[in-house]
Amino acid sequence: MSKSKLPIQRRGTIRGLAASGAMALCGGLLAAVQPAAAQGTMYACQSSREFYSINLDTGAKTFLFNITSNATVSAALAYDCETQTTYVTNTFANVGVSKSLYRLNLANGQATLVGPFGDPAILMHGLEIDATTGNLYGISSHNGGLYAVDRDNGAATLIGLTGIIGLGSFGNLGFNSDTGVMYATNALTDSLYRINLNTGAATLVGPLNGPVSIGALAYNIDNHTMYMVDNDNDILYQIDLTTGQAEAIGPTGPGNLIGLVYVTPTCGSACPLLTGDLNCDCVVSVGDISPFVLALTMPAQYAIDFPACDIDNADVNLDGVVSVGDIAGFVSLLTGG
Repeated sequence: MSKSKLPIQRRGTIRGLAASGAMALCGGLLAAVQPAAAQGTMYACQSSREFYSINLDTGAKTFLFNITSNATVSAALAYDCETQTTYVTNTFANVGVSKSLYRLNLANGQATLVGPFGDPAILMHGLEIDATTGNLYGISSHNGGLYAVDRDNGAATLIGLTGIIGLGSFGNLGFNSDTGVMYATNALTDSLYRINLNTGAATLVGPLNGPVSIGALAYNIDNHTMYMVDNDNDILYQIDLTTGQAEAIGPTGPGNLIGLVYVTPTCGSACPLLTGDLNCDCVVSVGDISPFVLALTMPAQYAIDFPACDIDNADVNLDGVVSVGDIAGFVSLLTGG
């Protein structure tokens, strides 16, 4: 199932500028460099196979079509930008028969069988593509396990257990393609986690503080935001990936949304290289403070926590090293001084 690693879009550089000029330029960019206007569409599906578009400003859903009946009970959604392929899982099969992975045609709702997961116990309520490698991952509600899913035949191989208490109910995945980090939520713990794709281990980010039954996650690469639907209260949220805090956007309307996916032609990171932007969200803000401290004190851990980010963004004084000499300049960027 492995494929060649997709190149992260490299970003322009201001390294050739003098330190004072660079900081002045970055200060100006704080106002000028904002997340790009959305170029794609957020979609969602219900277990009963209804498929919708989602308004990211209001949360409202608009019916588009029914996924074909061969998908039985539709669940998780995922999108591969490189191949422009959308995937959907089903979570129903006869006793002793494996559930399966399908390709989904967004023009007419046709679900085309890729293949069974293999283990009949697997309930793949979470599905996500690692945009930096093209690898497909799933999280099963029956054991809280992280699986590598073969995109050619659907076979699921256990990587490891997440260890999240309560992941027996609706574990979800969302991949931040700016930073290269996989996140997970769970309908019983109502918290956000980071997932180690090599071991499956989960690390708590924080409680969501509001949602009571997370249906699905999806990251919007165009505006650099993680979205989530609560299928008990029928509300669309956006999530602070630093704290886990969920902020309500608006009601989606009555239903049972359990799949969420953002479909766009924009692949890879859309951020320009920006000195002081240590969390790769395309702006310099208070959200960069903790990553800056991590880059300064534990660079190896920073590389693990933010694998798609450039630690050189912490070299604010442009002396070629990340050190305490960068602190004053970083504070100046934050305060606009």
